[in-house]
Parts: sequence; structure tokens; C-alpha cells
Amino acid sequence: MITLYVDESGDLGPDCERQGTSRHFVLTGLVCRDPRAVAKAVRAVYSTLSSTDKQHHHGVLHAYALRPATRRRLLTQLAALEIRVVAAIVDKALTPRHVLADQHGLYSDLADHLLNEVLARGSTPDGVLDVVVSQRETSAALNRAFTRRLLRHGRWAALNVSISPASGVKGLQAVDCVSWSLFRWIEYGDDSYAALIESKLVLVDYDGLDRRQ
Repeated sequence: MITLYVDESGDLGPDCERQGTSRHFVLTGLVCRDPRAVAKAVRAVYSTLSSTDKQHHHGVLHAYALRPATRRRLLTQLAALEIRVVAAIVDKALTPRHVLADQHGLYSDLADHLLNEVLARGSTPDGVLDVVVSQRETSAALNRAFTRRLLRHGRWAALNVSISPASGVKGLQAVDCVSWSLFRWIEYGDDSYAALIESKLVLVDYDGLDRRQ
């Protein structure tokens, strides 16, 4: 069985010239065969926090709120595991406006893109793939539509899709830190965090154009 944890960084606002809107959007997938090892790494890093920090984080690691040393500790532990990281990058300055206009459709396209990459990178298609996506929508209808889109991906013997708040899934907290690190690199040119996970990383540009062979 393979587990794919999915989280995002940046925003999908189409006007990247607007203040507060990012130029890039990154959808990141962390692929593993042993979710328990990933969860153990998150718990181990959380256990190193001071009592004050633990009260502040309420049992959850969110990369943006962590101290730099804590981010590096988690990324280093993750890099030591049997994982892969696949990230789809949108440069909104190079993406057609009609693609950016449909934010829900674009997000679904990116998630489907990640599934294609997981398969293309040598994962076994006749096994079970559990896809766990960090919740971004409160609309039940949108979440159902997103789930149906991924379940149409027919090259897996068994494909399970679930949408969950990151607070309840350690693997989502792990991929949150990885995604934050990649966004930091791509948006701001700071690769000091992404370099820690570089050996596990596959980057995939996405501009709304289908280049699949």
C-alpha cells in the first residue's frame, strides 16, 4: 500500500500583481509506504518543543508558525525516511488566464497531475493508493466533486481518497512543512529549507497545458 499526503502553499488568486497574492502556487505530495514512520517523525519533533511552544501549537505542527530550527529538524528527519516528494508548480505569470479563473478546477487538475506523477515514477499500479488531502474547502459539494474527480483515475486497483484537517493527520503536518519549504524557495529564492529534502524531490511545472506523451 502507498500513501500520498497532499498539501498546498501559496494561493490561487489569479492576479499575481495584487498585493498579498503570490506569483506561485505549489501543490505537494509526500509519498510513503510506511505512514507510521512519517507520523513518528512528526511526533518526535513535537516532543522536542518547549512547554511554552507546545501550548502555542496545541498538538499540531504548522510550518509557518514553527521556529527555524524546528522546521529544519522535521525536514531532516523526513529526508532520512523512505519517502518521495512530488510537487506541481504553477507560475501564474505564465499560466493562461482562463485556467487561473477556475480555481477549483485548477486545484483538481493539479491533484490529478500529482497522481499521474506518482504512477509515472514507478509506484505499483496494481496495489492500493491512499490519498489523504489537507482540507481547504468547507463546502461539502466541492469536496465531493474533488473526490469524484480523483476517483476517476482508473489505473489503480484500489484508490481511496479522503479529505482531512491537518490537525488530525500527522502525515499532513509533515507535507505541510515540505510544501512550505518548497514555496519559500520558489517564491522567495530561499532554498535553505528545501535543500534539506532535495534528495527526495521531483518538481513538475504546470501551466495548464497538457504535455503528457
